[in-house]
Amino acid sequence: MFNYLDLYSHRFVGCCSNLTHQAKNFIFFALLSSAFSAHAVLQCVPSASGWHLWTIHAPYPTSTSILYPTPEAACAAFPHPANVSVQTLPPYINIVGQTGQCNFIYHDPTGYGYGYYPSFIFGHVCPIVPAGERDFAYNTTTLRCERDVNYSPALSTGTCSPEQFNLTLNSASGDIEPSGTKALSVQVVNSVTHAPKADAKVRVTLDVQSGSGGHEHHDASRPKGSLTGCAPAGNGVYECITGADGLANFNFNASIVSGTHSVNAACSNLTCVNQPSPVTVDVKVAGLLPIPASQFYSLTEPIGGGGFKSVGASDSHHNNHYLTATASNELWRITAQYHFEQRFKLAGNIAPPVWYLNDASLAWGGVFDIKNNWSKPHVEHRRGGSIDVRA
Repeated sequence: MFNYLDLYSHRFVGCCSNLTHQAKNFIFFALLSSAFSAHAVLQCVPSASGWHLWTIHAPYPTSTSILYPTPEAACAAFPHPANVSVQTLPPYINIVGQTGQCNFIYHDPTGYGYGYYPSFIFGHVCPIVPAGERDFAYNTTTLRCERDVNYSPALSTGTCSPEQFNLTLNSASGDIEPSGTKALSVQVVNSVTHAPKADAKVRVTLDVQSGSGGHEHHDASRPKGSLTGCAPAGNGVYECITGADGLANFNFNASIVSGTHSVNAACSNLTCVNQPSPVTVDVKVAGLLPIPASQFYSLTEPIGGGGFKSVGASDSHHNNHYLTATASNELWRITAQYHFEQRFKLAGNIAPPVWYLNDASLAWGGVFDIKNNWSKPHVEHRRGGSIDVRA
């Protein structure tokens, strides 16, 4: 046994003095073979291409990382010496294949004219990666930027992984009312260069939470809302295609049924390395409150066995007594007025008939589907301004 192998000095450190030189070499090369037998997995991205300057003439700087769209632009950007003025522009350019020279005529303060010949070349620049990551290198055979991203014996040498992207799902803030609209968007960018990806297909899926919005019943026919701006694919699924900026904008359109909806997005024709969190959309009428108790009306009614139940409540809609604060105040005023007017007319100690409050609105408003079919007939019970009463 040995304690460890120093890979820099090729020496065994520890208790291996009894091994022969040949045995030590065998162990060393076996270890190296094991360490480097794993295969490189390449990440590949397109390069940026264009004309850039290069020169070996001091003191003029070399510029290889800045790309210019044309040879003329590259030559025009050449850093001229501070004590020399350019006498002839634009420069005469000599191009042979993908290389060439910029031929300038200068004039220095002494009046001496001379020519200078910085060179340019058509080249490729790979994206800059965050500090600590492996750099990309341009492969002149495959014509792409490549880098080793990991080593795995299970993968073949030189296998290039697909170009990878990041997907974001964005939404305007706030709730919307039934039949309202909310703006959303998805964006796809390259995970390395962050360049936007045009023509990316993003699958957007809509769903609605069971039991939400005051509806304790649920089935496959419950409306999930719809999208405009993307192509429908059926059953709450839409396909959105990004533009040149990598964005696809669309609107979520709520139905008349309140509830909590979710919007999910996933790339369908690209490899996206992340899965954005779904956007939650609460469809509700804001400001609805439970009707407060009062001596002038009743929210419950007696049932057999001495118990009580909420008037009008059902297994599908337990909370059916919601109004706006203004409507509740008006309800109290009307029932109080009725109570005292009836006592005056009846005279004596005869109590006026009790008002039993039936269906008002659900907790989040929207359609009150008493037949559990996600539709009316309760047309006027959507915004907390009406109520059914019996006496």
